[in-house]
This record gives sequence, structure tokens and C-alpha cells, in this order.
Amino acid sequence: MQVVQNLESISINTQDFSFFKEMKEIINKNFSQNIGKKSKLISFYVENEIPQRRYFLKLLSILNKKYNNEQLQNINTAYYKKFKLNLVSVNSLKAMINCKLDFMRKDIILNFSNLEKNLIIYLSNYFKEHDIKILKTKFIITYKNENTLSLLDKLCACNEHLNYCVSFSLSELAYLQFKKEIKNELKKDNRFLNVCMLLEEHFKTLGVEVGASFDVVRNKYLKLSKVYHPDFHSEKSEEVKRVLKEKFEEINIAYESLKPLYKNVS
Repeated sequence: MQVVQNLESISINTQDFSFFKEMKEIINKNFSQNIGKKSKLISFYVENEIPQRRYFLKLLSILNKKYNNEQLQNINTAYYKKFKLNLVSVNSLKAMINCKLDFMRKDIILNFSNLEKNLIIYLSNYFKEHDIKILKTKFIITYKNENTLSLLDKLCACNEHLNYCVSFSLSELAYLQFKKEIKNELKKDNRFLNVCMLLEEHFKTLGVEVGASFDVVRNKYLKLSKVYHPDFHSEKSEEVKRVLKEKFEEINIAYESLKPLYKNVS
């Protein structure tokens, strides 16, 4: 038996006909909005059936613990999802992988029970043009734009990826909080960039992009200071030393003018 959960449904996949028949009887007995064929049954959410659905989820969690030694995640808030019961042929079940989603600042963290090379390549291509980090079994995507969340929703809505059957679990409250925090971060970024545009000339003096990180600004300043510092040009002509000194002072003014921008930026 496999239990696969995503944002819209909970799928129960089994090769055991007796188990399939027993679960089918339970679903048909307790829920009214069901459709299906011989090997498949789908039960839709009905508001006045919430108590039965909660009971069914508890039963499903007990069975999953018995057969797979795993507790179902987020069952207290999963009663509104579609229940899908599938009788599958022998050897058709794909490798089962669990994935728990966490969020931190602008990062979306996919915590896999098993993260193989093929899956890393697949996800890297899926989230192409995004900043990605791999930490053991964690696949981390940094939010880029609205398309990031669209891609994430589509990923979690599908269970089958490559030769894997992936069970995604996440806290909807945490996801909503992440979306709220992202909006706040974007507002901060926009305000910061607007201020940076007022000091565009100083960024140009240092040869960095407007709004570059403090590390980039500081490293470029240190490099240019070393190049133009008067101590390194004592043997040059007075005219050359004057020009280099002016450039050195210009670089220092640019850096000192930009430093306050980053005081309250974490």
C-alpha cells in the first residue's frame, strides 16, 4: 500500500484486491459523492461529511503506520481533499519518496527522504533560472518571481516524477505565511532599489551594479583602493599622482556614501 498526498488529493494505491475491496466498501458506505470504475474510486469533499472524513483519515494513518511504518502528515487539515483509491497491477508501483516542504526567508526547502542524482537533475531543470542549493537530502530553491510559486504548485499537484512516486507534505498555514513574507521582502527590495537609484553615480564609480550587495560593494572598494592608493605611486610624476589621488578620493567618497544604505539591510 502507498499513500500519496498533495495539495488537492490523497491517493491510496494498492496491489491487494482484498484490501482494495475493503477500502472501497468503507468509502461507499461513508461518503456520498463517489465516482469510479473497477480499479479506481474517487470520493469528493462534502461539507456535512467532515466527521466521517476525519475518521477515515485516522484509519488511513493507522494503516499507513502498519504497512509503511510512517505517520500521515497534516491529516487534521486534509479532510477537504479528494480521496483516490487505486488498484494497481503488480510491479507498477514506483519507488516511493516522501518530501516535506519548509520555508525560510526567500528559500523554499524540499526535504526528501531520498534525493538521488536523477531527481536532482530533474528538479534543477524544472526550476531552471532559479538559484538552487543542494544540502544532503535538501533541495533549496530561492524565490525569484511569481512563476516560482506557480512551478511549486504544479510540482506538488503531481505525484509521479520520473520513476518516483513523491508524497509532498506541507503546512498550508506555513505556505500562506511564506507568501505574505515574500510580499513584504519584495516591498523592502523595491524601496531599497529606489534609494539606490538616487546614488547611481556612486555605484558606477565603484564599477558595480546599482543595488549590488554590500559584500560586492566592499570587495570592489578594497580592490580599487589598493590600485589607486597614493602609497603605491610615489615614484610617478606629480601630474599622474594628482590624477590618481583624485580617483582615490572619488572612490572613498562613493564607498562612504553607499555604506549607510546597508546599515539596516540584513
